[in-house]
Amino acid sequence: YQLEEVRLSSDAVQTINVALKPDATMLEEAVAIGYGTQKKASIVGAIATIDPSEMKVPVSKMSNALSGRLSGVISVQQSGEPGSGSSFWIRGISTFGANSNPLVLVDGIERSLDLVDIEDVKDFSVLKDAAATAVYGVKGANGVILITTRSGEEGKPKVNFKHESGVVTPTRISDVVDGPTFCNLYNEAYGMDYYSQDFINNVISGSDPDLYPNVDWMDVLFKDFGHVRTANGNISGGSEKASYYIGLSYYSEEGLYNVDKTNHDYNANTFYDRYSVTANINLKPTAITEIKFGVQGYLANANYPAVSQSVIFGSAFYATPNYVAPIYPGGKIGDLPSASVTNPYAVLNEQGYANQWRSQIFSNLRVTQQLPFITEGLSLTGMFSFDAYNYTSSTFSRIPVTWQATGRDEQGNLLYQQTNQGSEALSYKTNHQGDRTIYLEAALNYARSFGQHDVTGLLLYNQSDEVNTMASTLESALPYRFRGLAGRFTYAYD
Repeated sequence: YQLEEVRLSSDAVQTINVALKPDATMLEEAVAIGYGTQKKASIVGAIATIDPSEMKVPVSKMSNALSGRLSGVISVQQSGEPGSGSSFWIRGISTFGANSNPLVLVDGIERSLDLVDIEDVKDFSVLKDAAATAVYGVKGANGVILITTRSGEEGKPKVNFKHESGVVTPTRISDVVDGPTFCNLYNEAYGMDYYSQDFINNVISGSDPDLYPNVDWMDVLFKDFGHVRTANGNISGGSEKASYYIGLSYYSEEGLYNVDKTNHDYNANTFYDRYSVTANINLKPTAITEIKFGVQGYLANANYPAVSQSVIFGSAFYATPNYVAPIYPGGKIGDLPSASVTNPYAVLNEQGYANQWRSQIFSNLRVTQQLPFITEGLSLTGMFSFDAYNYTSSTFSRIPVTWQATGRDEQGNLLYQQTNQGSEALSYKTNHQGDRTIYLEAALNYARSFGQHDVTGLLLYNQSDEVNTMASTLESALPYRFRGLAGRFTYAYD
């Protein structure tokens, strides 16, 4: 509906009368439904749509842009590391168990929401209730998200380019007390002078931070902001017989760790770089035949410290301000005698790094043949798609050599005792994952209007075959196969 304009007088007004007028144009819009489209006016299922332009925000993955934009969709980002996505649900969690995620279909194929660049999206619909998701069977139990990528339009070539640059900041970093305050509170809590007044005075003076440290570990480990950059370019055009759309995009984000390379030349900071391409070609060799061919792919490189973010945050949160100096003169790593490294500085900087590469290729071929020689409104559709995914993670890690400063000699030089033998060399391990999926679909469609009567019908068969290309056992090497048969009939009067 559209709001009808209401003019108010300059006098005080207690009541405002608002009239709603039906927007006939909106009611005639075609909305994506299960395996097809339907006029908005005749839809009885719970379907929500959103203009893709409302989701064009500089985030690494589309799931991070869902929050607050669609009624009934809950999106929660549980990690702030570059390249991380969000968990999302439609009308809450409908399935108890490991998989409660909605079914996501990109150009009719089951794919991940986070592998699509928002700049390449033409239509975005969410199917919420059983009436809307029934044709997907058990796969649609948690709701369905339908995404259609952009295609070319008849006319001269159109070129678009966009570049954005911004900053990311921590949502919240905990405020912690300083060294003297901690010592006094510790003494008060235990009812004894564990920390002597002389020790506390030395911490306050800051004259010897190596022996009497006063460290804000949150400030040592984390920066105030990081950079994020996006760039996207696309070209589209064509004629009545053939049209095309080609889009290229780049996304880059750096993390918020404050990495120091004093003792090494490797990069333990977090970053995420992704390069994406989308190409769609539409052909109409005859007036009743349409061929759609699409290829999408991306290449992503991510870098992280060798230890997880939970370990890094945990070490910074639990280490006391006077625990140990982060690093001593000459590059010696500080730590107290223990079985493993707990110096937060060493956890972030000295335990190595992990580098990941991801690549994915999608392809789909759809042929639609109208059958007017049998009856008007009847058509036959066939589709084939091939998807392949590869993931490689390389982790270079070590336990560093650590020391504890025990005092100073007569010349004022620090005296040390070794607290962990550690290793100067990095160890190596790798992890590989991959799969390939072949999908086939055949459908008989019918859509026709008789005066005030609208009739549609669908009979569809589909099957998929997924293989783990990095399988290490016979059981995991067996293909996962799915076959489905779906039908739908609708009738609308006036």
